[in-house]
Amino acid sequence: MFSIAQNPKVNHFRNLFSSAGKQSTRTLLKSATSPLLQLDSCVIALDEKLIFSYNDNCISYIGHKWNKNTSVWELGYKGQYFYDNNGNDTLAIFYNWDSDLSSWSSSYMDKCYYSQDKKDSLSISFYMNNSSWKESESTKYEHYPDANGLDTMVIEYYKYRDSPWEINSKMVYKYDNLGNCLSWTDYWHSDYNDKWLLDFKFEYAYDYSCNSSDIQMLKPRFHIQNKITTESTYNYNSLNSTWEFAQDRIFYYSSRKDALGINTLNYNTLKARYRNGQMTISGINPECPVIISNIQGPPVYHQQVSSSSVSINVPDNGMYIVRNGAHSIKVVKQ
Repeated sequence: MFSIAQNPKVNHFRNLFSSAGKQSTRTLLKSATSPLLQLDSCVIALDEKLIFSYNDNCISYIGHKWNKNTSVWELGYKGQYFYDNNGNDTLAIFYNWDSDLSSWSSSYMDKCYYSQDKKDSLSISFYMNNSSWKESESTKYEHYPDANGLDTMVIEYYKYRDSPWEINSKMVYKYDNLGNCLSWTDYWHSDYNDKWLLDFKFEYAYDYSCNSSDIQMLKPRFHIQNKITTESTYNYNSLNSTWEFAQDRIFYYSSRKDALGINTLNYNTLKARYRNGQMTISGINPECPVIISNIQGPPVYHQQVSSSSVSINVPDNGMYIVRNGAHSIKVVKQ
């Protein structure tokens, strides 16, 4: 039985700041082609900027994009996170800016629930359809805390509307002596051979002179005591069993606590999943073709795509190799 918000286990920090989420942002700082944003002692040159606001139990942010052609900041996206009196997130709503109508258009919504024993949590996603919210997918989490109550492992289950629950992934966490999360590693579950396979990981560096309680930003989905300064992302290359560096994100904070900038370096997060009848590939470098090969035969797909993601119908079951430029990953269809 789930009830509203007993424990802050599922929240949406990675939706905003991490490449693993729905609405990851790629905010570039100190760019020679961007204007300067002066916020107290923090001087940042931005291609995108995030401005936060706080109202009772709601934290909101608005993302602006810099138009290099007109030299004007343009509205882009907005998020609202709602918390209970104990600081547990219960609802998140996301919007896109409609420049034709000059208004915010609802994009999707997540509702969060927690079990009475505080070891399980549930997130239900909704999308906007004809001015009404329609249920899209659900994600369920099982938490395995240590003696201090810090998650050492979280197993994630997924279901699409009325379909049955499926094991999706697990996350393994490591901490320093103060309780800051040093890393979390994501594994995906292969139904093909019923094994956990390495996928990606995040590693974190901190400013230990500043406590996280002094920063009124979104709470991360993991435990921290100090201020995060850098998030490093690595993807696992299953072909040669090595970790490949994907990106660094350097965090800049304003002393006014109402703005955050992220400098993203060496961005590359090629990923592939098979779900709901299609193989979805993300993190694509559009300058290089996408090549999908069955390990038993020639390529089944070889196309240059214009966006960073694409969904493809793959007719036959089996293991496939997805290549894009110098990067490659495995994905299984069964």
